[in-house]
Amino acid sequence: MKRNYLLLCLLALCPFAVFAQVAPLVQVEVPPPATICDPTGTTALTANFNVPQQTTSYTPYPEDTVFNPSFPTTGGTLLDATQDDVWSPVVTLPFSFAFYGNFYNQLIVGSNGLISFDISDANGYCPWAFTASVPSPAIPTNAIFGIYQDTNIAMPPVTNPAVQNVNYYVLDTGVNQAPNRVFVVNFNSLPQFSCNNGVGLQTSQIVLHEGSNIVDFFVFDRTCCPGWNSGSGVIGMQNASGTVGHLAGADPANNTGCWSMFDTHYQIAPSAAQVPHTLQWYEGGTPVNNGIPTGGTPIFAVNDNPINVGPGTYTAVVTYTNPDGTTYTVSDTQTVSVLQLDVADPLDIALCDPTQTPPYTVNINQNNYIAAGSPTDPDPTHYAFSYYETEIGAINGSPANDINTPNAFITSGPFPKSIWVRIEELVSTGCVNVREFFITEGPSGTIAYPGDPTGLTTPMPGQYCSNLTGQHPVTETALTSGGTYSASPAGLTIDPTTGAITPTTSTVGVYTVTYTIAANPPCPAFTTTATVEIVACACTVTVSTPEDQTLCVGDAVTAINYTTAGATSASVSGNFPPGLAWAFDPATESVDVTGTATTAGVYTYTVQLNVTASDFCSETTTITVTASSNVTLNAGSNDNQTICVDSLIADIYYTIDATATGVAVNNLPAGVTYTVVGNLLTISGTPTAVPASPTYDITFTGCNAAPVLGNINVLAAPTVALVSGDDAQTPCVNAAITNIVYSFGGSATGLNVSGLPPGVTFAAGPGANEITISGTPNTAGNYSYQVETISTCPTNPVLIGTINVDALPTITGDTALCLGGMTTLTGSGTASTTTPWTSSNPAIAS
Repeated sequence: MKRNYLLLCLLALCPFAVFAQVAPLVQVEVPPPATICDPTGTTALTANFNVPQQTTSYTPYPEDTVFNPSFPTTGGTLLDATQDDVWSPVVTLPFSFAFYGNFYNQLIVGSNGLISFDISDANGYCPWAFTASVPSPAIPTNAIFGIYQDTNIAMPPVTNPAVQNVNYYVLDTGVNQAPNRVFVVNFNSLPQFSCNNGVGLQTSQIVLHEGSNIVDFFVFDRTCCPGWNSGSGVIGMQNASGTVGHLAGADPANNTGCWSMFDTHYQIAPSAAQVPHTLQWYEGGTPVNNGIPTGGTPIFAVNDNPINVGPGTYTAVVTYTNPDGTTYTVSDTQTVSVLQLDVADPLDIALCDPTQTPPYTVNINQNNYIAAGSPTDPDPTHYAFSYYETEIGAINGSPANDINTPNAFITSGPFPKSIWVRIEELVSTGCVNVREFFITEGPSGTIAYPGDPTGLTTPMPGQYCSNLTGQHPVTETALTSGGTYSASPAGLTIDPTTGAITPTTSTVGVYTVTYTIAANPPCPAFTTTATVEIVACACTVTVSTPEDQTLCVGDAVTAINYTTAGATSASVSGNFPPGLAWAFDPATESVDVTGTATTAGVYTYTVQLNVTASDFCSETTTITVTASSNVTLNAGSNDNQTICVDSLIADIYYTIDATATGVAVNNLPAGVTYTVVGNLLTISGTPTAVPASPTYDITFTGCNAAPVLGNINVLAAPTVALVSGDDAQTPCVNAAITNIVYSFGGSATGLNVSGLPPGVTFAAGPGANEITISGTPNTAGNYSYQVETISTCPTNPVLIGTINVDALPTITGDTALCLGGMTTLTGSGTASTTTPWTSSNPAIAS
């Protein structure tokens, strides 16, 4: 039964936990302040923050009027469900939780709907039998009950353990980041012991809040099982001695008893003194003041700590100190700005004449332009303008620091040079703005080509041999960026962006290279030039193809031949690939590169062939060697699983190398899929059928890529069937039963029979995968026997039969009597339903 209450509260008068609503966050907020009018003015900043209360006392709040759980009931770590009535291993929290005045970062979770901070019971037996009421040392102490009752997490009666389970997790994202993390425990869709599913499935949730130390209870479904353990259930908590406890809602109806509840939210919040705390203001990491004193501060602080500050960015930091000495902080940042006048920003000023030299005389007066930008008041006489070389001078507005002659300001830089204009509105607001602009020099600089002496007898600057390969850079000196390169006459191969030239593809001749920056009013176009000469050289290199190659580690290079007519010697420089070798053959006047790459990397080397001391030529080659690509099974993952059909496999994780692409998993059982996120491959799911082969393969593209194999051996569901005989017999004692034959199949490896009468047994046969029940019962009674499959699957089917053994009849009474006398005989045993009594002499007895 959902219990409803009408709760009214004035926010300013409510304690930290405002009834049983959403637990308040431990946080501080600094609202946006009023904008100031002058860079030397101030405004008030206020920090609004809440303060948790200590846990030596609690307030259980009434049932929430709205049921709005916000945390999932599935996911996280699952409690071991191979047996019932268990405690979890020790769970270590990433935060301290205060409980009845003590602080804990470890706890255990019980399968019967509770949390305990007594970790000595970890992995042990979780008690189910109880009738005591909270508080009491007769039930688990130092514990939170939500709802404590005898649920059954074993299979059966659980049929879908992926959903029906006890799970727990820590949430540390979004609004629940530290110091507002939560520990959530779910008891989800669980049967009760004995009643199983007969009274419905039980779902409840306990939430522990970091910082506030509030406990939330969410009850989705709770129906008592009156035929077991008196239907006992309780929702609340108690201290380590079992002497102090609190019931959810402070409602005695929630104490130990047989009661039901649906879609209900309760909250128990600390209500002792506030946690000690301090507030500190910072500007750029520097404290502004010493904050406010602790004690007596309202839980929701409103305008009780303003500070007056000027323009800047400020941070309020609240530090809380727990009684155990641990601390945590929250903060919020706010920027104080100056009201911006609706005038135009000043323009940057460019010095465009490259022939002019420092010092420069510059007119920086922009009064009319700045005022004209105002849509409300463009009259320059309504403003006061002054110009400064420092920002602080402009802020203070001291006449002693301003530029006295803005129409003829003299400067030698350095450039760009900052100038600040102080603008004061004179008519209505009196507000002041300080705005920056820059004086910059126009385009300038020079270019030059140093030349390359390779192959030249008497090299000169700007000369390059016509057989030089690759790009040769230009030298830039104090050059303004943003221009383009060109050459005249045509015939020189030149990069228009970088100015680099390529001699081997150029025509022999002399060229003028021009660097040009287009006109940028008020500055005109800018150019500077340099000379390049391409000199004819006799030596050339002929290279076989392919030249530049990409190899995998372990691959042999396709032999590369470098030939120069008349070559008498050779050398190789640069970064030569490990595992490869080069050799010069005078007979063929060539160099051959051969071998097998051994180390990943990008290798660029130059082969030089020498004809004479002054006639030599070269060729530059790049070999890229890529490491072998792999998809590797992660530690702890099992790629050789045996699983029953319709059972969840353990997720299998692989790490994908950066060089492996196009990853695909083939031949997975139906119901099992894979995902690739970044470099993580995950195989998961529930097999729904037995595949033709248990082996799956992972294929991918890359160096030396070989399929990765794994096995998911899916077992068919075990089966049992009656083959022959009657599975509901009524023999007499000491009379043989009719043989009963059962068969088994699927993944079953045998059958087990229990509950047979004494004298009746079972044995293998007569056929393969069969058993026979036979024998002579020697004790009367009604026997219900069970035939269950033996398999590794979580669910084994069971067939039930009956053998009701009748006792032999007996007659008691006085059998010696006189002629004409009478006697009474009494029969026992199972009488015939048609002729219970018969006599050998009907004349005497009938």
